[in-house]
Amino acid sequence: MPMPQQLDRDASGRANAVDYATAGVVFTGVAGLIHLWVAPEHFHESWVVGTFFVLAGTGQLAFGLALVRGLGTRGLLVGVAANAGLVCLYVLSRTAALPFLPAHDEGHGEHLPVAGAAGNGVPIFPRSSIESVGLLDMTCLLAELGLLAMLVALLPTNPRRVTTNALMGLGLLAVAARAVGVLG
Repeated sequence: MPMPQQLDRDASGRANAVDYATAGVVFTGVAGLIHLWVAPEHFHESWVVGTFFVLAGTGQLAFGLALVRGLGTRGLLVGVAANAGLVCLYVLSRTAALPFLPAHDEGHGEHLPVAGAAGNGVPIFPRSSIESVGLLDMTCLLAELGLLAMLVALLPTNPRRVTTNALMGLGLLAVAARAVGVLG
């Protein structure tokens, strides 16, 4: 696998670009395959939602191929932005009723068990568009977060610093929005 670019070296003097890129390919492959795997069930909700899952999965797999070939700073930043957007959309779909998602029918409700309770802490309301949390969801989310970490690690020093600060700011903004009641 070609090194996407020069990286800072670790204590042994070995560059880690190939390791980060390889891990990134695995993470984006896992996330892409999960999106494609669950797409058929989302077509039952809405063709728009199903199509989104197909496009997200295909895009993540294509990004993995691009990562294998090697990406420059701009390509890495596109990957960071796209996957951060997917992570944000995931969190929003589990915590707030999004107006562009269809409401669930009466039988919808597949929450993971929580100690002493049922579900993920989000009540199951018929006709709600808030999604439940499932095992595949969490696996995909963890893969996307791992990919984000690998992509940020592949960035040169200055873009890495700016990107890390931007991601931290996005996280703080989300926490503040939740605290004041804008989200959920």
